Amino acid sequence: MNRRSLERLIWMVTATVLVLFAHEMLLLNRGASHDGPIGRAVMQNSSHMPALIMFEVDSLDSAASHIVAHDPFRLERKPASVAYNTSPTGIIATVAPVIPMIRIALQGTIGGPPWHAIISGVPGHAGTVIVSSGDTLSGISIRKVNRDSVTIRVKDSTWTVAMTKAGEE
Repeated sequence: MNRRSLERLIWMVTATVLVLFAHEMLLLNRGASHDGPIGRAVMQNSSHMPALIMFEVDSLDSAASHIVAHDPFRLERKPASVAYNTSPTGIIATVAPVIPMIRIALQGTIGGPPWHAIISGVPGHAGTVIVSSGDTLSGISIRKVNRDSVTIRVKDSTWTVAMTKAGEE
């Protein structure tokens, strides 16, 4: 038995159980009688599952007003004297440090497999730098060097820097 037939069998069994449950609930509610001012359904045979309980609107309104009058979330049972405010007071906001944008450019490649790349814009290094696969410079990791591109890993992102042809930007 493959996975699809097993899933189909489980769905069929579930649907059958739900249909049988709904049928039993209808049979139980058909034999129930209504008594009292609140219209509560009482089962004739109490050994089975209880029938649905119906409420009148007035009883729900009185229950809601009781809950509001006896608020369980405040010990004083009265509204707060201070209004809720989302902005903090007395706390001086700190300025997030500005991280300089890294602009790495591929100037060219040298050799053949294995390739070496000439890149510029590496923080802490003036001018161009010659790198190969596996090198790490100032937190920048060189993953792969191809004939016309370099894959670089910086913190939480990976970039592929391609060489542009003359006249393109």
